[in-house]
Amino acid sequence: APGVLAARSIDELDALVAAIPPEDVMVIGGQDIYALLISRCDAAFVTKVNAAAPADRYFPDLDRRPGWQLAGCEPEREENGFRYAFCEYTRSA
Repeated sequence: APGVLAARSIDELDALVAAIPPEDVMVIGGQDIYALLISRCDAAFVTKVNAAAPADRYFPDLDRRPGWQLAGCEPEREENGFRYAFCEYTRSA
């Protein structure tokens, strides 16, 4: 897609984003990518799904991670029988 950059290493990532304003950089990946890069993030946009389901992969629990605060959530929505909310977290320095 236009404007999307992909990196295959941390060094490649650093080179790709060097000239991009930090607020324009987004991390989209799986559990391993999030775990590797969460400490470099200042904000996280998380979709919280109000459902219990078996899973073998997880996003870091920012509610329990030191330095992260819930900035706010949009009102909960429902679609296809699932309730969910879009939430934003910020990380203190």
